Amino acid sequence: ATTTAATEKATEATTTVPTEKATEAITTAATEKATKPATTVPTERATEPTASATTERAKESATKIATEKATEPAATTTTEKAPLSGTTKQWKKDNPTKLNITNKKTYMISKRVTVKDADGIQSIELNNKPVKIKEGKKSCSFKLSTYKNYLKKKGKWNKLVVTDKTGKKKTVKFKTK
Repeated sequence: ATTTAATEKATEATTTVPTEKATEAITTAATEKATKPATTVPTERATEPTASATTERAKESATKIATEKATEPAATTTTEKAPLSGTTKQWKKDNPTKLNITNKKTYMISKRVTVKDADGIQSIELNNKPVKIKEGKKSCSFKLSTYKNYLKKKGKWNKLVVTDKTGKKKTVKFKTK
């Protein structure tokens, strides 16, 4: 009689649809494992942590972070900029782009425009049309009359955009006579 009862319990535990008794047995076994002290045996591959162990670690780290924040000073000031995430280079000062024309002024069509940038000039656009420059140059000059087809009518605003190798743009708006 005892063997039939044991086989019935075993078949209940091995069925695909878990019954209440089977789920109770599984949860009690899991809690017993979690409460027992863990003995670690070094193996070649690391085992996956249990859910209870990861929640305990998360709670510990949260309390550790909270205590660290409480011990830090309230306001810290830094004069240097922090580098971008993932880089170890220090910030370096961006070299400004220098133009011999200023914003919102009127120039003759025979004006020679000079552009200088220590980082190097990537592109120059006059009214969204590219001005021809040599690659890798740090200075460039051109006459407005060379690109008179790119210019708007006299008295209308023209836009000159200079982009350096670092991606910084300098825009100047001017009129022509």
